[in-house]
Amino acid sequence: MSVKWFPRPITNYIMIWAIFNSLVGLALFIWKYRLEKRNSAELSIHHLGLKIGLNHLMKTFILALCIFGIFFSVVFMAEYILNANFKLWILGVFTFHSDKFLVWMNYLPFFFIFYLTNSLFINKLSFSNIKSEKVNMIVAGFGNVVGIMMINGIQYAVLFMTGNSFWQETRLYPMVLLPFIFLLFAAVPPTPNVFCSEFRYICI
Repeated sequence: MSVKWFPRPITNYIMIWAIFNSLVGLALFIWKYRLEKRNSAELSIHHLGLKIGLNHLMKTFILALCIFGIFFSVVFMAEYILNANFKLWILGVFTFHSDKFLVWMNYLPFFFIFYLTNSLFINKLSFSNIKSEKVNMIVAGFGNVVGIMMINGIQYAVLFMTGNSFWQETRLYPMVLLPFIFLLFAAVPPTPNVFCSEFRYICI
């Protein structure tokens, strides 16, 4: 499945999966918020830390551009000087030409929605009563990737037992999702339990 603006079929399926997850997750988040709002008048968007001023928004945008620029500057210099790329098993970062940049721009808004909502869920819902911050981060990390792990677990378990993958016609798609296991696990930030102690009704 590909069209003029989205020419990569496998990426298109991942994009649809990402948008579907974002919409379902956002709907559940809003439902949970409204449900808990009835029980506590103190619960507000401000208390959840979801408001951001224009100044902080601009700083965030500039920081993102700096990280992107520095990261790919290192990638391009490594290839130019050392003729090396950054590829580790299923994780790969490569240089690209201007035409690939334009394709990337077409996909950017949709994956931005996914990572934005995913960040919202991690920062505001990935709390527990575990006192150890490191253990809490590990639990939240696994919670963030358990769906992808289940998809690949089914695919490869059936493959090893029967010799045929569970999904035949779309057997490449679970494989393409493998990098997300590492990316989404690493995306989990420190989650101090101070916030959880103040707002137990939104913690898990």
